[in-house]
Amino acid sequence: MYYEQYNLAAGLYTPSMIHPMDNALAVWYAKYLLQDALSVFEWTVPENWDKSYMQYILYLWGYVAVVDAGKFGVIPQQCTLQGVNIFYRPTHVMVTNPLIPEGIRAEIGTEGALLRLQPDYSGIGDIVSRYAGLMAMAHEALAMNLQNSKSSKIFATSSKTFAESIKKMYDQIAQGAPITIVDKDLLNDNGELSVQDFESNLKQMYIGTELTDLIRTLKSNFDTEVGLPNANTEKKERLIVDEVNQNNVETYSKPQMWLESLQEGCEQAHEIFGLTREELWVDWRNPPTELAGPEDDFEGEEVEEDA
Repeated sequence: MYYEQYNLAAGLYTPSMIHPMDNALAVWYAKYLLQDALSVFEWTVPENWDKSYMQYILYLWGYVAVVDAGKFGVIPQQCTLQGVNIFYRPTHVMVTNPLIPEGIRAEIGTEGALLRLQPDYSGIGDIVSRYAGLMAMAHEALAMNLQNSKSSKIFATSSKTFAESIKKMYDQIAQGAPITIVDKDLLNDNGELSVQDFESNLKQMYIGTELTDLIRTLKSNFDTEVGLPNANTEKKERLIVDEVNQNNVETYSKPQMWLESLQEGCEQAHEIFGLTREELWVDWRNPPTELAGPEDDFEGEEVEEDA
């Protein structure tokens, strides 16, 4: 498409002219943020399954079918959904694969199982893209600020010859020359350099620390969204344990719902294909019970963070 058509289509879901995902840096962030999200749950799958294939489909497509693929055995496959039941939920999965020319149509619950990440059958590509775009923009601003912070001197001269002389003088000073000799023509009647010096306030220009903190905050917010343990709080002299516990609840509430949905699909596959938990199951990689919780004896106690 030409840019007119692209802007018309993108404008329906991306505000104004800002398209933060249309760059390699955002794709880089998205790649590794998605890997962080994949690390939250630990999977046990049969030996003939490709775990990475199944996980990426689950997290980006939103669901994957477990079907009997004939000579390939019982395997996970990307699929589309078909039909509706009384609750407007899909009734069948449709699998199309070049190595399965006849395709597969299976009834959910009796002929095939459906593993879904979220109740609405969607993935988390939107969460990953949102944070990847914001972090890429902050990263770009950080690089620009670091570059701009290098400039500390701006001189205004009356001629090109003067400009070249000033460059030479500045190079010698920057290289640490113990003595710098300049042409006397650079001096005015008062014996001063006949140039105007615009000195930048580097400390006022530099916001790199704030941008670095912003990137760290965005990463903590993303971790909270997908269930990775984090403090998700600005550095404080004193921190209430209950504040940490509150963040733990926020961190695990949504992923706990995802886990329940995935485990429900695993149990469906157990019933249909005779698989066991030792063959197919998913659970927390780092269970929430391993972290501070309301049941701890020190609830409400103030704990001082390290300096």
